[in-house]
Amino acid sequence: MASSSSSSSSAARWNFDVFLSFRGEDTREGFTGFLYEALTRYGIVTFMDEQLRKGESISAELIGAIEQSRASIVVFSENYASSGWCLDELAKIMEWREAMGHQVRPLFYRIDPSEVRHQSGKTGEYLRKFEEKFGVDSERIRGWRIALNGLANMSGWHFKQGVESRFIQRIVEEVSSKLNRPTMSVATNPVGIDDLIESISPVLSIGLNEEVLMIGIYGIGGIGKSTIAKAIYNKYADDFEGSSFLANVKDMSGQQGLVQVQETLLFEILGNASLKLFNADQGISVISHRLRYKRVLVVIDDIDHLDQLRKLAGNKEWFGRGSRIIITTRDRHLLDAHGVEHFYEMKELNYLQSYRLFCLNAFREPNPPKMFKELTSRILDYAKNLPLAVIVLGSFLCGRTVKEWESAIARLKSVPNREYNEILKISYDGLDDFDKAIFLDIACFFNAVSLDYVVKILDACKFFPDIGIRVLVDKSLINVENNKLWMHDLLQEMGREVVRKESPNNPGERSRLWFPEDVIDVLTENLGTSKVEAIKLVLPETEEVYLNAKAFKRMKRLRLLIIHNAYVSGDLDYLSNNLRWVEWEAYPFSSLPPNFHPQKLVGLYLYNSRIKHLGEGYKIFKDLRHMSLERSERLTEVPDLSTLPNLESLILMNCSSLVELHDSVGFLDKLVTLNLEFCYHLKKLPRILKLKSLRSLLLTRCRSLEKFPEVLEDMESLQELRLTKTSLKELPQSTASLVGLEVLCVSGCKKLKGLPDGIYKLKRIKQLLLQNCLQLGQFSENDGENCVPLISAEPKFPMLQSLKLRNCNLSNLNFFRNLDCISTLEELQLSRNNFVELPSWIGRLSNLRKLDLSYCSQLKEIPNLPPSIESITATDCELLESFPQLSGMTQCSEKLLPSLKNVDFTNCHKLAENIGNGIANVLMNQEPPFSLTWPGHEIPEWFKYRTRVGFLYFQIPEHVYDKLVGFTLCAVVKEAFALELSFLMNGEVAATCTEHFFPMTSHHLWLLYPGAR
Repeated sequence: MASSSSSSSSAARWNFDVFLSFRGEDTREGFTGFLYEALTRYGIVTFMDEQLRKGESISAELIGAIEQSRASIVVFSENYASSGWCLDELAKIMEWREAMGHQVRPLFYRIDPSEVRHQSGKTGEYLRKFEEKFGVDSERIRGWRIALNGLANMSGWHFKQGVESRFIQRIVEEVSSKLNRPTMSVATNPVGIDDLIESISPVLSIGLNEEVLMIGIYGIGGIGKSTIAKAIYNKYADDFEGSSFLANVKDMSGQQGLVQVQETLLFEILGNASLKLFNADQGISVISHRLRYKRVLVVIDDIDHLDQLRKLAGNKEWFGRGSRIIITTRDRHLLDAHGVEHFYEMKELNYLQSYRLFCLNAFREPNPPKMFKELTSRILDYAKNLPLAVIVLGSFLCGRTVKEWESAIARLKSVPNREYNEILKISYDGLDDFDKAIFLDIACFFNAVSLDYVVKILDACKFFPDIGIRVLVDKSLINVENNKLWMHDLLQEMGREVVRKESPNNPGERSRLWFPEDVIDVLTENLGTSKVEAIKLVLPETEEVYLNAKAFKRMKRLRLLIIHNAYVSGDLDYLSNNLRWVEWEAYPFSSLPPNFHPQKLVGLYLYNSRIKHLGEGYKIFKDLRHMSLERSERLTEVPDLSTLPNLESLILMNCSSLVELHDSVGFLDKLVTLNLEFCYHLKKLPRILKLKSLRSLLLTRCRSLEKFPEVLEDMESLQELRLTKTSLKELPQSTASLVGLEVLCVSGCKKLKGLPDGIYKLKRIKQLLLQNCLQLGQFSENDGENCVPLISAEPKFPMLQSLKLRNCNLSNLNFFRNLDCISTLEELQLSRNNFVELPSWIGRLSNLRKLDLSYCSQLKEIPNLPPSIESITATDCELLESFPQLSGMTQCSEKLLPSLKNVDFTNCHKLAENIGNGIANVLMNQEPPFSLTWPGHEIPEWFKYRTRVGFLYFQIPEHVYDKLVGFTLCAVVKEAFALELSFLMNGEVAATCTEHFFPMTSHHLWLLYPGAR
């Protein structure tokens, strides 16, 4: 098994995301046509056969379309089985699923899945007619029956009745979520991968064994362990409830600590980006608790320490039934020590596989030209059937002459014992100087690091990274995946060995220093020389190391300096003027060295430093593009930056002593990001803003800031302005010149008395966030000369999607009626205001999805809401008496609010009294998922299974099971708490949910309809 150049993805073979299989006469002009349009609107490339199907068998075009699609949706309608063409199509789809891991989801449209499973009803009738035509023993019909049975036993969708558009929307969102799961880049030339997956399948037992299995894949470096793990992941991930591929755990845990690897695991499976862990022990608790009922596929790639396994997959009980945990490592002993019971040892390629893989990389075809046949055999003698060596040598020799091949073979002969490092180095030796420099920087400093970040640094060093990285990818020396750079550990070792051999016994004579012990020796014992070009020292926070400030004196050619968590003794008198990038966390000095004049410096990052001022030398940093002094708590002012014409980002957040920003900052033409968040004492911004490139201006919690600058001319680029919890009393009329603005946040500006008239010229505003602006409610339509609270005759906010007015002391929404966002507004937050009633035109907000009325203690009635509404929150609306639509829904009438998913009327006792005890009937007509919180203490009688403890077990009768479309839950709650639920059916998780309950003044009912199986 092998893979070559890894920048490609398995997705490259797909022409379509989804193949739609359907009976045209049943659904082409209706349901399937609408589904196709919805998928297409979401950017999901979908194949839908537009031709009327004629003839007896499926066409070659459709077979090709199935094979070129990532997934198939089978819309099984009442007459689907009447078409031999459709049944052939289904058989091909299921065959392709078995052979290639093709994703398949059935959609039973107005037909019971049990009819398909048992091949009864109309489906059975159609099959019997085909048997009369082709014979009972027909292989074709036998294949159809197998395909139908397989389809009916798969997880999918079932539409019986209801609003088709909402059902289709749910399908499209789920399909989009599945397709957006990133596939792992496996191989441009996947030689032997299918055979390997087939041989490892009995060990995986996916779908055959419902135990949790930990499977170890082990073998020497470069043998293809990660490649086969990626291929398995791509093929089977969609068969699980959640999946995670933790790549290069050895490197990632060393750079970032296991906590971030644990967070990655949880995010990829649960999708909760806000879940943060404080330490690895907490991570163990969260993983084992949150995943214990989930059927997951987890790949833990390239471990080298038992502790990594203990903190990522401590034991099988951490995961739900049927889970598979795949571990790759060079060390079989680690697997034994962890109690792993299932193993797969990676073997070298056989000669034919090596031959084919080499030819595909060297010649882009499976066989060599005649003149290269004998040379190919000789080269393969040196590669020793190791996939990585075969790929690297093939990529290196691609396009070279016979004479160059003979020269390469001569060099390989000189390699002692055919060591892999030296074999791989042949490809490195063929690079030009810039590409060699890039390769060595990645090997020493930047493996498994963000591509964008590395490109900035390499560009600063004038290494031309755009073309250089492309060259390294083409030569299979690095891989770019998910916007990260990856280098195989054998190639990394080879690159680091190149640097080590520059001076085997004296690190101070080497071009690059990365190994902590070497860096510490050089920087404590003053061993550095002019040969040192780049240093990276990242120490744990708990380790105290004192560097000698004088050690930099002899490093005249230093271009890159990255230091984290190190102390320095003495005064810093010198840093190299050749520096292009400086990143020094906890920089311990009050200013930059007096003789520091690096005219080519591009990046200066001194976060969490003791710097008070920049000195004078900064004035010649004419190439500086990125400067961050984040968390430099002693910095009091930012000086004249007019001599930094190329500055693109200025990050000063958490500079808590910063008082003033020089006027020159307002005229930096290339500035894109200006971040001053949490600068608590900042009082003065530049008087004028003329920043034509600025996209983001962040001033959150600058609580001493009382005045916003005048905007001199239109700023087309600025998209985001955040002024949360500042002390601004007003915004200038020139705010109207921020014409590109999409997000305006002035939440928590308690002194703000209004917004300027010109605010309505901002036609691109999508989010207007005004929470806790207490004085906004004091204005009426005619108050104020320059400031009005959203009142103007001009068209207002035609693109507005989210309007948040929480706790703004508002008593009416008169200003709202003239806004031009009737068709765009999706979220309206009105909580903690003084409304008695809401205007009826809220029902015309045709895209409104979320309405928050919590703590509107004077509110008495909720008018009719639009059909698009999904969430209504009205916690603690004590006087609320009427909500006609909800009253109608309790009578089991038609779906008045078909999109509704979540309703919270905690402590709304008057409304509960008026509507009565029929609230649970709302569940009858809503599409899942749906939840409702409501005052009450009596569980409706039709909830058959009951408990007073933390779990409930019951048996579903067999005759009911096939007709089951879902289940509901009702609980009586009284206290504020967070609840996490898992629903298991036949040992498998059927649904999960998390709910947070707010303080209650009495018992409440919580009703949940999580949906189908």
